[in-house]
Amino acid sequence: MFTPRPAKISHASSYASSSHSNNASGTVSGSGSALNEISPLLAAELGLEYSSLRAIGNCPTGMYVTPSAESLLKWYGVFFVHRGPYAGSVLRFTLSFPPSYPQSAPVIRFDSDVFHPMVDPKTKIWSPRGRLIQWQPRIDHVPHLLHSLKASFKTQALQSITEDQAINKQVWSLYHHSRQTFLSMTSQRALHSTSLHHLYPSAHPILSPTSPTKNLLTVPPPMSPTKSTYRGTNAQPSTQSQTTTSLAPMTPSRQRTISGGSMSIKATSPHHDGHRRTTSIMSAVSNIDEGPIVFKEISEEDKARLWAGLRRSLGEEETI
Repeated sequence: MFTPRPAKISHASSYASSSHSNNASGTVSGSGSALNEISPLLAAELGLEYSSLRAIGNCPTGMYVTPSAESLLKWYGVFFVHRGPYAGSVLRFTLSFPPSYPQSAPVIRFDSDVFHPMVDPKTKIWSPRGRLIQWQPRIDHVPHLLHSLKASFKTQALQSITEDQAINKQVWSLYHHSRQTFLSMTSQRALHSTSLHHLYPSAHPILSPTSPTKNLLTVPPPMSPTKSTYRGTNAQPSTQSQTTTSLAPMTPSRQRTISGGSMSIKATSPHHDGHRRTTSIMSAVSNIDEGPIVFKEISEEDKARLWAGLRRSLGEEETI
């Protein structure tokens, strides 16, 4: 019986295998169910296909493939997209061979939803274009399929897809009629594809709490402002109750005192040496009432001065 020797494309090929649910090691032995379920002739065909990926240029750059330890009919792959609208995406996929291979074409199915016009949103199966639509035995091989997969994520290929060829019509319509929305969605999905719970779902599962989480620190609702009424210029404001709320240890306490001509906000915070630091912020107020806030308009001279200061802070030369 022919035993295919696994081709070690790169160290990333082990990730393509271990990140799947079966935690395959990426090595294939000559005994066990992996070879017993297929004929020796088919095992030889698959061994030659996998060995061909060792040749320079046969395996696309940024793509890694490794056979499953369960079956030679299933290969695991990972595709790192470096350029184009999908740049930054990490796409895991499964390459499945039918028992009738090479008479029938293998199928590429992504492990997660891929926002692409040639990917079925329900089955997650990618559909090739061009001559690979009609698979030709012993003429078309796995490297052709992988190169076609990588090319389909480039801008030139996306431009050439017609509406009749598109599997996902909604994605095709967004790309051709709302390009900015399409790029925004692909960017968000690329960021999601690199998250830990997406790359390593078994080690970092998404937690869904069954009961609401209790807040250990209870913050009291804000106190309503105290009303102050003035009857003259020398009149004193009404007496206010000063309340200090301690939310947690080492939390600074605040007091606000309003006088006839100024407002003082004092914040005290304890230190390790036992001293207390007091800071005051003084701002003059001419009148305190309950009416709406009125913003003062600044003059053109003040506007020019503010803009000049902003330019200096940004390191730009002031233009006259």
